[in-house]
Amino acid sequence: MVQIRKENLEVLQGTNIDTQEECDVSDHGQGIPQFSMANESEKGTRKQYSGKNTRHNLCTKDQKLLRRPNTDEFLNVQRSCERKSRMVWRPSTLLDGDDRIILVTDDPGMGKSTLLTRLEKQTRERHPDMWIVRVNINNYTSILHGIKTNGFEENAVIKLLTEAAQIKETDGAQLEKQLFNYIYNSTGNMAVLIDGVDAVSPNYSNEAIKILRILSKTEIRKIWVTSRDSVKDQLEQEFQGQSYSLVPFSAEDQKSFLVTFWNKKFPHITADNLESLANRFVELSSKHLSVRDTNFMGIPCRVRYWLRCLKRI
Repeated sequence: MVQIRKENLEVLQGTNIDTQEECDVSDHGQGIPQFSMANESEKGTRKQYSGKNTRHNLCTKDQKLLRRPNTDEFLNVQRSCERKSRMVWRPSTLLDGDDRIILVTDDPGMGKSTLLTRLEKQTRERHPDMWIVRVNINNYTSILHGIKTNGFEENAVIKLLTEAAQIKETDGAQLEKQLFNYIYNSTGNMAVLIDGVDAVSPNYSNEAIKILRILSKTEIRKIWVTSRDSVKDQLEQEFQGQSYSLVPFSAEDQKSFLVTFWNKKFPHITADNLESLANRFVELSSKHLSVRDTNFMGIPCRVRYWLRCLKRI
């Protein structure tokens, strides 16, 4: 189910601020975290404010300013941030949403790759005719090195995608390769997932951007890009859009995840007992962690880490 709430920020004292969209992507019971996503505008246009490209440069996810306010106008922007409401979006496949290029950036462990895995699986089930190519970019540094050493050629993109799609250079695979090239160049019935762009930064970040730039000019229907925050600004600047960030597990998300996980491991335990155990687990983890780590269990990989630790006890 897709739930959407939209926010329109006021124009304060002559300052034009774009509409911000924030989305939650969740799949309770599947270990998929919630995501908060923000787009500048549906047409990808960007407005300027004091030399900064987007409003998200003024506000963090917890609505605090990234730089010191020194004008009344800036304080007005802060108040506007504090009044904002979030819209919720729960895409069920990679093809959902209006944006063709979707950037997902956040800290490690938040579930960026897990999100792609789940959406890829559901897309294959619902759109079996869609050709999905997933590229863990760090596995193809040899291609990136060749681009950096010998210069960029467009066939390097095809080489990268065919390798990621596991299309072999054999006589028996010629038909598959021809079909792949036809879809890539003509129909565009393809989704490309570029996972972990930050992993090749800074050595090959420019080369990765060149590949993404070529992909953006093709007929490919959807392009998903994940990265840590280290290259967030570079990606947003290149593709003139605001990236999507992930919302940590809430207490209810943690409980739901724990109950589902334990139910698969211990099917003989009743649902009521599992729910009581999950409630107690979340309560104790919140109580005994320090103040600055009150959201320690909000990062999905930490929840899985605790579960692995408990398994060894």
